[in-house]
Amino acid sequence: MSALLSLENIRFGWDAQKNVLDIQAFAIEKQQHHFIMGPSGCGKSTLLNLIGGVIKPQQGSVTLNGVDLTRQKAAERDKTRADNVGFIFQQFNLVPYLNAYENVLLPCQFSKQRANNAITASGSARSAADTLLSGFFASNAPDFNKPVAKLSVGQQQRVAAARALIGSPALIIADEPTSALDHDNRKRFMSLLMEEADRQQSTLLFVSHDPTMADPFSKVHRMSDINQSAPA
Repeated sequence: MSALLSLENIRFGWDAQKNVLDIQAFAIEKQQHHFIMGPSGCGKSTLLNLIGGVIKPQQGSVTLNGVDLTRQKAAERDKTRADNVGFIFQQFNLVPYLNAYENVLLPCQFSKQRANNAITASGSARSAADTLLSGFFASNAPDFNKPVAKLSVGQQQRVAAARALIGSPALIIADEPTSALDHDNRKRFMSLLMEEADRQQSTLLFVSHDPTMADPFSKVHRMSDINQSAPA
């Protein structure tokens, strides 16, 4: 199985005095579930920004789905990210005045590739959004036509996950999105997220400081093993 993501000889620091990231090699393969854990301050967010092409390392290469992000200009990296990466943020980052459908469909406005994927899979992008929302809300679904600001935290989280998955991006990055949920809701959400990632044939990269979240993952990594600058 070929690598979806590969980092080699990475050095990155926010100033000249210290490397936040010092990674000799790290790779993940396609259509797998990966979990990265580590405490605050170990470089997790910086690593995700490198993987998504938001920032570039001072040294080394980041290859995502066959594209070396370090050789691209900022606008090119933005397009590569829009086509290949779906993000689930800790604070969800939904547009509060848009409804659930409008939020889920946003990636299709920025990526023609993902819009075409959604149309191919479901006949239309709106149908793809409806399928994803129905999957995440198997029962007790809210009114998807009202602003997401009126939804509960757990409901907003599921909308954010559907937005990340629409259009079958190659990589789903989940950055501690379950911190506001209780145990039962976290377990249910993780099950749904993995099921939908498999259905979309997307790789899931889940990042958290909580080691109890690692159980359902086939691949588990500690930041201290990935990043030589991270505290053990």
